[in-house]
Amino acid sequence: MLYNFNEMADIKQPQVFFYCTEQNNSPIESFMVEHKIWHIQKGYILFYENGKTYRADAGQTILLRKNQLVKGSLMDSENGEKFEMVKILLTRDFLNILLLEDPNIAVTNSGTCKEYSDRFLVAKNDLMSGFFESLKPYITSGQNIPGQLSTTKTKEIFLLLEILWPGIKNSLFDFTEPVKIELGEFMSKNYIHNITLERFAYLSGRSLATFKRDFKRMYHLPPHKWIMKMRLEEAKRLIFEEKQAPSSIYLQVGFGNLSHFSTVFKKYYGFNASSEKIPR
Repeated sequence: MLYNFNEMADIKQPQVFFYCTEQNNSPIESFMVEHKIWHIQKGYILFYENGKTYRADAGQTILLRKNQLVKGSLMDSENGEKFEMVKILLTRDFLNILLLEDPNIAVTNSGTCKEYSDRFLVAKNDLMSGFFESLKPYITSGQNIPGQLSTTKTKEIFLLLEILWPGIKNSLFDFTEPVKIELGEFMSKNYIHNITLERFAYLSGRSLATFKRDFKRMYHLPPHKWIMKMRLEEAKRLIFEEKQAPSSIYLQVGFGNLSHFSTVFKKYYGFNASSEKIPR
């Protein structure tokens, strides 16, 4: 269920959402078109990255920046409370408004200049908790946050981000397009993400035609076949070396549902993912 607390059509206005899921273990698979801030109210999120699982709990704030890939699961709390979070969108238009109002707002003090290379930033902070507590009356009453107030609240959290992560403005105000990067390392980190080849090409700093040409030269396989091969090999490793259940890993290796994963795995390897050991 998605509650939009700022349903204005003007995309120059920031957006504040309240979000909850109807089903435990709901998957998330997203390409960040704009910067997003998530604050977990109840439950927790499991993020999957590079064969590892990271957990973010209730009370934590997550910053997801533009052009990032996110894969994970939204989980109910252990006591059965349904997952809930508040989402705030920081659009490029909104950031440009801030620049027009104060051209120096993007300037970071030299003493706080820092690069944040992590795909998602997670922290728990009393200032952030207080900010989201101030949104509760709107969330619980179901009222829309008025446009000007929504703008003011989004400016407030923008300033809090710089307190929480000094120097983060460097990446928030970076409007440049992705540059061409080494393809092998990029694909090895991101093959689990269910995005189009056009997205893969864009994030690697290539046109689609150049991406396909470079890919075939490097891997001698079309991208779709290579991606499927990598997903299945990682699944096999997690199941038979790490002793994880197929039901717990199919999402993190890039499959949308367990049934499809099981069918593809059996067809590729000739035995079931649920086998106790690899047949000789």
